[in-house]
Amino acid sequence: MNLSEETTNKHGGGKITGDKLNIVFSAGAQGDLNRYENEKAEMKQLNCTFYGDFKLPSNPTTFEDAVKVYNDLPKMLGENGEHAVPVRVWLYPLVKLGPRAAKCQRNISTDVIRAVESVIESLNVTSMKCGDLMEDTVAKTFNTFYVPVQGFQKFCVEYKQDFMKKLGSILPQIRGIRKPNIKILSELLEAHEKSPFNSRDLQQWITVKEKESNQIKALLKKLQELGAEVVADRDEYLLNVDLNVENLVSYTFTCLQHPEPLLTKQEIYLNPSTIDNPSKNTPDLNFVEKSWTSDELMSMRNNLKLFKDLITLNKSHENTKFIVESVPQTPDKPSSCILMYENGCSEATCFVPPSKPTCPIIECVTDNSITVQLSSSCADTLKRRLLYKMKQENDWKSQTVTEDRVTLINLKEGTDYEIKCAAVGKMDYTVESDVTITTTQSVLKSQTELKATKSESTQKGIEKVNEITYPDSFATGVQDQSQHEKGAEKKQELKTEEKGKITDMFSGNKVFLLVTGNTFKAHEKVMEILKTQKPDLQVVEKVDESDYVLVFCPIVSQAGTDIEAALKKLQEIAGSKPALLVVLHHTFDTDCVVPESTRAVKRNNSIAVDCLFHEDLGLLQSPKNSESLRKITSIMKPQDQSQHEKGAEKKQELKTEEKDSVLRILVLGRKDSGKRLGKNIILGRDWKNQAAASSDKSIATQESKSTEGKVAGRKVTVVETPDLFSAELSREKLRNYVEEAIELSKPGPHAILLILKGIEVNTVEELKVTFLKMEEIFGDRCWKYTTIIFSVTNESLKNSEEFIQSGDQEVQTLVEKCGKRCHFLNIEENEDGSQVPEYLLKKIEKMVGGNRENFYSSEIYLKTLASFGGIEEKIKRIKKEIREKSNEEENMETERNKMSTLNEIWRDILNSAMKIHEEFSKKIEEDEKMYAELSEMYYS
Repeated sequence: MNLSEETTNKHGGGKITGDKLNIVFSAGAQGDLNRYENEKAEMKQLNCTFYGDFKLPSNPTTFEDAVKVYNDLPKMLGENGEHAVPVRVWLYPLVKLGPRAAKCQRNISTDVIRAVESVIESLNVTSMKCGDLMEDTVAKTFNTFYVPVQGFQKFCVEYKQDFMKKLGSILPQIRGIRKPNIKILSELLEAHEKSPFNSRDLQQWITVKEKESNQIKALLKKLQELGAEVVADRDEYLLNVDLNVENLVSYTFTCLQHPEPLLTKQEIYLNPSTIDNPSKNTPDLNFVEKSWTSDELMSMRNNLKLFKDLITLNKSHENTKFIVESVPQTPDKPSSCILMYENGCSEATCFVPPSKPTCPIIECVTDNSITVQLSSSCADTLKRRLLYKMKQENDWKSQTVTEDRVTLINLKEGTDYEIKCAAVGKMDYTVESDVTITTTQSVLKSQTELKATKSESTQKGIEKVNEITYPDSFATGVQDQSQHEKGAEKKQELKTEEKGKITDMFSGNKVFLLVTGNTFKAHEKVMEILKTQKPDLQVVEKVDESDYVLVFCPIVSQAGTDIEAALKKLQEIAGSKPALLVVLHHTFDTDCVVPESTRAVKRNNSIAVDCLFHEDLGLLQSPKNSESLRKITSIMKPQDQSQHEKGAEKKQELKTEEKDSVLRILVLGRKDSGKRLGKNIILGRDWKNQAAASSDKSIATQESKSTEGKVAGRKVTVVETPDLFSAELSREKLRNYVEEAIELSKPGPHAILLILKGIEVNTVEELKVTFLKMEEIFGDRCWKYTTIIFSVTNESLKNSEEFIQSGDQEVQTLVEKCGKRCHFLNIEENEDGSQVPEYLLKKIEKMVGGNRENFYSSEIYLKTLASFGGIEEKIKRIKKEIREKSNEEENMETERNKMSTLNEIWRDILNSAMKIHEEFSKKIEEDEKMYAELSEMYYS
C-alpha cells in the first residue's frame, strides 16, 4: 500500500488517508479497529501486496493480514539474527577462488592507454576509408584502382588482428605480482611505429588514393559528357562492337596500374617468417607516398583537349568509336595517352599530334602575289595547308602544299593579308601556326607619271656620271681585273687538285664504321652498295687498323646538334684520321630537299654527304641517294687503279647501260579487257616466232608473268599481272600480287599500260572504280608513268573515239589524270602480230624522258602497301552508291513512264471532250439554222 496517497473506498463514498493508516500501524491492530470502528468496513476492503526479503508462510492479501505480518516481522529474524539480510559487503579476491584468476597489482599509465587506442582507431579509420573508396565510381569502373585498395584494407585488418592478439597476451604480464613488466607494452607500440602500418604511412597512402580518385572522377565525368564509353575490358568490348567500326580511339589512363611499394612492404611484414619477429623488418623513415606531379596532371589535361578535338572532328564518322580504358604504366606514357586501333588492328599506336609549324616567312611581295617560305614538316604531319585571307574577311582560303616555297597569286593590290600554315595529322587533326600579316604593293602612279619619273631619274643619273672624276689608278684597276680573272682560273685548278687530294685521302680499302644513332639498317644498305662497287672494301673492328672512318649520323634532333655530337665522338675515337660522314635525314618523300651538311663539318680531313631514309623503308631509292652514293663511290675509289680494275669497271658500266636500255612495261587490266592479246601485239610477231627459243627468257610466278623480247631494235620486258581490280580479290592476295609485280619489274617499270575495254556510256562508273583502285594500289604518282590502252574492234572503234571526243566531263577528267595519254588498239587488225605500233613505243619513250625519275621505282610501290586496308570498303561503298543511283534512275524512269501514260490518257480524254464539244456546237448551229428557216417561213 502506498501511504503517501489517499485511498478511496470501493464505492467512492469515503476516503482513507495515509495518516490514518500510519496511526493504525503505530497503535496496533486492536486499538486501531476499536477507535475507527466506523471505518472498519472500508479497511477490510483494501488489497495488500508484500515486498521484502523475508520468507513468509503465506503472503498477506487483506489489511488485517498486513498488520499481522508487520507485528511478526521482528520475531522472524531469529534469536541471534541468523535470518537477517547483511548490510555490509566484503570483496573476495579472485585468486582465492582459482590459480588462473588475474592478479591486480599494477595500473597502466593513461598515455600508454591512449597510444594503444590511437593505433586501433587509426586501423579502423583506414579500413573504413578503404571501404568508401571501393564503393566510389573510379574503383567500380577500373579494376586496376580497386585491387590495390582492396589489398590495403585486407592487410590492415590482418595487422589489427595480430596486434590485438599480441596485446591480449601482454596484459597479464603487465599486471603480474611477482615479475611485473610494463616495458613490454611500450616495446609493442615502438614496433608498431617502425612497421609499414604506422599511422603516418597509412594516412599518406589513403590521402593520395582519395586525391587520385577525385581527379580521375572529374576526368571521367568530362569524358562521358563528350560521348566516350568507359570500357573495363577492351577485348570483350571489341567482340560486342558493331562490325562496321574500323577505328577505335582510346583515352588511356596509364597511371592507375603501377607498383605499390607500401603494399609490398606490408605483405612482407605480415609474412609468417617476420610477423613473430618484427626486428627483421627494416623501417623506412623517409618513405613518402608519391602523388601525381604537376607535369603528369598537365599531360592528362592536354590529352583530354586532344581527345575532345578528335571527337569533334570525327563526330559524323560512324566507323570510329571513342572509349576510355586503363593499361599498365610505361616509361614513355607516365600518366595518360591516346591510343589508336586502326583498321580493326589489335596493335595500338600512340596518337601524336603534328608539331606546331613555324610562322611562314615572307620572301617576295608584289601587287598581286606573295611568296612565302614554309618550315619542313615533322614525321607526324601527313599533309600541309597554306591558309590566307584578307584582314577584313572572316573565312580563310586554303590550299594543300607539297613544296616549302609557295606563291599565292591573283591577290588584290594594296591589301593586308593574313597568312598561316597548318599541319594535318592522323584523323584530320590540324595544328596551325601563328599568323603573319603582310600588304601587297600598290600601283599608285599612272603610266604618264611613271614615264616622267623614269625620264627624270635617267637625266639625274647622266648628270651624276658626268660629274664623276676618274683617278689615275683606274687603268691599274683594269689590269688588276685581268689578274683577278687569272686568279679565278688558278683557283679552279687548285680546286681540281684538292679533289684529287680528297680521293687520295680515301684511297685505302680498310674502313672503320661509326654509327651514332638508330639508322633502321640504312647504313647496312649503304655498305652493301659500296661493296658491290668496291669488292676489296674491308670493315675492320679497330680504328688503328683502318685507312679512314665511315660515320653514319642519323638526324633526329630538331635543334640540329646531331652532326656536332657525331664529330665530337669521332674526335674522341679516331683523332685526326680521315672521315667520310654520311648524314641520314628521316623522311618519307623521295623528292625531299635537305640542307647540305658539308657546311656544318668544320673538321679537317673530313667530308659529308646527305642521304634520305625512313624507319619502315630503310634507305630510300631516290635521286638524292643515287647522287650521294655516286659521290661516295667516286671518293673512295683510288686514282691509281690497275688497267685490270679499269677494264672490270668498264664492263660493269656497259652491263649497267645494257640493263638500263631494257624498256620495262607493266601491263594491268581486267580479265576480259584483252590484256594478254595486247601484250602479244606489243611484243610483235618476232616474239611469237622466238617464243620457243632458249635466248628468250620467260619467268613465271604463281600468277604474274615476265616476258622479254625485242621490238624495233629495243629490248622490252613486259610484266603481265592478274586482275588486280576484281572486287572478289582478298586483301592478302592483292598484297601478294603487288609484291610479285615489284619483284618482276625491279628496280621499277618505265611505263604502266592500263588496258581497258572500249569505253561506252554504261562503263563510265566502272571506269571510275578502276581508276580509284589504281590510285589506292600504286599511289596518285602512278599517272605520270601510265598510258591508257583501249582495246577495241572495228565495230567499237568509231563509237569509242566519238565518246572520248564528245566532251563528257567525267571521262575527260579521268583521261586528264594520265596527261591525256590514251591509245586505241584495234585487236582485230593486229591480231596476227604482224604490225607493231612503233608510235606507241615512241609515246612511252617520250613519257619516260619527260619524267624526273626515268622509271616508277619500287620504293613508291612499298609506300602504298600500308594503304590496302580501306580499298575493298571504298570500292564497295562506291558500287553501292552506283547501285543506289541506278535504282533511283530506274525509279525515275518508271515514274516518267507512268506520267507519260497519264498524259496520254488525259490527252485522249481532252481530245474526246473537244470532239464532243465540236459535234455539239455543230448540232447547235444546225438547230439555229433550222429555227431561222422555220421563222422565216412562218412570218412570210
